[in-house]
Amino acid sequence: MAELRARLAGLLAPQHIRVFDPLLPLQLRQAASAERRRASELVREFTIAQLVADAVLACGPFDGCDDASVLSIGEFGHGPLVALLLDPAAAAAAPSDAAEQVFRDSRLALLGRADLVLALSDAAREQAAARLDERRVLQRDAADPAGAARALLAAPEQRHAGGDTAPVPPRTRRRLAFVTPLPPERTGIADYAAQLLPAMLDDFEITLIVQQEEVVLSPALAALPRHDTAWLAEHAHEFDQLLYQFGNSPFHSDMFGLLSQHPGVVVLHDFFLSSVLAYEQMTGGIPNAWSDSLFHSHGFGALQASQLPDNHAAAMNDFPCNLEVLEGATRIIVHSEHALQLAQQWYGPEAARNWTVVPLPRAAPALQDRQAARAALGIADDTFLVCTFGYIGPSKLSDVLVDAWLASSLHQDPNCMLVLVGANHAGEFGARLTDTIDDAGAGRTVRIAGWTDDAAYHQYLQAADLGVQLRSISRGETSAAVLDVMNYGLPAIVNANGSMAALPHDAVWMLPDHFEKAELVAALETLHRDRERRDELGGRARDLLRSQHRPDHCAARYRDALDLAMVEAESSSHALLPALASLPSVGADDTALRTLAAALARAPSPLAPRQLLVDVSTIVQHDLKTGIERVVRTQLLELLRLRQHGVRIEPVYLSAEGGSWHYRYARRYAVQLLGIHAPALHDAPIDFQPGDLLYSADYSPVAVCEAARAGVYAQLRAHGVSINFLIHDLLPVLRPEFFPSKSERIHANWLRCIAANADRLLCISAAVAREAEDWLGRQDNPPPRPLKLAVLHHGADIDHAPASGTSPAAAVEMAATPGAPELPDGGHDRAP
Repeated sequence: MAELRARLAGLLAPQHIRVFDPLLPLQLRQAASAERRRASELVREFTIAQLVADAVLACGPFDGCDDASVLSIGEFGHGPLVALLLDPAAAAAAPSDAAEQVFRDSRLALLGRADLVLALSDAAREQAAARLDERRVLQRDAADPAGAARALLAAPEQRHAGGDTAPVPPRTRRRLAFVTPLPPERTGIADYAAQLLPAMLDDFEITLIVQQEEVVLSPALAALPRHDTAWLAEHAHEFDQLLYQFGNSPFHSDMFGLLSQHPGVVVLHDFFLSSVLAYEQMTGGIPNAWSDSLFHSHGFGALQASQLPDNHAAAMNDFPCNLEVLEGATRIIVHSEHALQLAQQWYGPEAARNWTVVPLPRAAPALQDRQAARAALGIADDTFLVCTFGYIGPSKLSDVLVDAWLASSLHQDPNCMLVLVGANHAGEFGARLTDTIDDAGAGRTVRIAGWTDDAAYHQYLQAADLGVQLRSISRGETSAAVLDVMNYGLPAIVNANGSMAALPHDAVWMLPDHFEKAELVAALETLHRDRERRDELGGRARDLLRSQHRPDHCAARYRDALDLAMVEAESSSHALLPALASLPSVGADDTALRTLAAALARAPSPLAPRQLLVDVSTIVQHDLKTGIERVVRTQLLELLRLRQHGVRIEPVYLSAEGGSWHYRYARRYAVQLLGIHAPALHDAPIDFQPGDLLYSADYSPVAVCEAARAGVYAQLRAHGVSINFLIHDLLPVLRPEFFPSKSERIHANWLRCIAANADRLLCISAAVAREAEDWLGRQDNPPPRPLKLAVLHHGADIDHAPASGTSPAAAVEMAATPGAPELPDGGHDRAP
């Protein structure tokens, strides 16, 4: 594998070379290997499915009778186009015994299941043509690999042009469990569900899953079966699909545990779920819910930030805490492109691969009687009424709006009124806002309506002349209030924050995200005096809502997303695990189970972060707090404090627990080092993905050499993990007279070992790099491949070193570039 990676270097990035580990042994002549082979076939096809490949080229279909090769087609869901490369010698070879004949017959059967066979001889073509349509057999000269490659690359487009695409579930009324809060619960998601459900009844046989005592619905919806989440936990298997309406409030708390046991499609109304998890942890509803999610989603830096004094609110605003939900979902539905961008920002460019955008549904208002609404609210017919809707607080810029109103000419006009339709902030912000209104003597022209019921809310929408909806921070949610304003044909002033930035500029008055008060004053005054402009904006807003937000349109998008989820489920981990569980001999073999668990952990995942694995093998056992230990400890502290989306910092150490060398996460050590509380963390064996980096600044010469002999580094490199060792000095081999007698041999063995196993050797100075290159070049057995040397300087002032600001993954990467940032260090004294 190392040779293959070396030959492909420069053509493919390490993370684009995937290695699959089958269960061994797999020899056909051993009856016990049948289920292991079956399990290996399933995991192989699952791994390929996660790559979302357009085509798969399988070489040597007749290999594998007496080795560990695995090949299958169509055993696990609807996969990509599969082409077999059939070479002349293998096609013509005669079986040596009955067992090999059985094996060859099974592989010949695969020819009939392949989408394309690239035959490299007349004999191979004839053998393939006997099994499948000749149009699917292409003969290519074995000496013309480029021709074979061109044929393979053209095949997916030809397949798509021929109409052979992923299957679509039949249009039957599938049984759907719809998990959501419903009216009269005080959450916009309850109202959302009530608007959407009627349009979905034609396509789905819906059962409502609610966790509330009172439900108020229209007669058609009230007739639907209704149960609680405990009932669903016992009856989930009776449904074709589950649909969860997830939001960032306690109305959704029961969904977290339910989703972990019963995966389904998730409608993610809020990208951030930190507030509900923090609430459940602090009230004891779900112990450690927030802390566990902070670590799982974002790592040690987020967990430490949440435990700093008076930093709870900041941590809730800074970290989404949604990775478990994203991993448990069979597909994600969101309401804006902004939510997709947040997923890519936090978890990488492929994170939103199985996401669907479905606009928030808005039915045309059943009633629009401006005069009656104003009479009910006590507002004169000639009043110019400006409303803002929703909870009053700093994130809605309620104080900025009031300040702009007081600075505008509207405040001086007795026929103008501003109403804040929503509950006032219960803390200091709300008190200050009330004082501002009172101090300005604006009680007649500025009113806080407080929380309103549905009827009063819609009366204000009918009565208003202008809506203002502002945001200072977005957590991936879509503002239902903005759409309500637009749905009633009102002109709306918004700022380009979050999903509101995508609204058409000809349908709203768009302010910059960070606007000046004067810009808001100008918008208010312009729309007050320009009736034609108000009508123009309101009309375009109404047309937009009628075309893109109709409930039937949104329900059709839901149906399409649920259809996709149904197809994708066939090749998901949720389908794989039951298939593997049906193989009793595999389930009874602990070694096989560990191998399978490792293979699944290494399978491609669009949500998998890149890891920087920091080797702390020595200091995790005994930290002398001098020399190299100080370097390692301080570098680790700085790295753990850094925040970099899509990168995870994990200290690790070498262990021979269980009788074989391997790396384990050093999470208990990190918890102690950071001084944080995390009782659930333990030191599990590491998982890794191509593109991860192992960085070893620690000095564990004996353990490193033994681990290398056991194949630890070879396995990591085979799977695309970059191995990087830091050389602090070569004094024990250059000036052995100053060291104990065994130091020279131990250090020399370590240097030769890391040179043979590392992708790169980092040196603390250019002088050390020259010494290392010279010393290694004089050895009898030079490194097996060209050696990469780079310089990573120690820092200075270890006791007062500020955070470096270096990107965590780049801490190793940037060492190879001139002027690389320094990691703090207090020297490199060492006593071997």
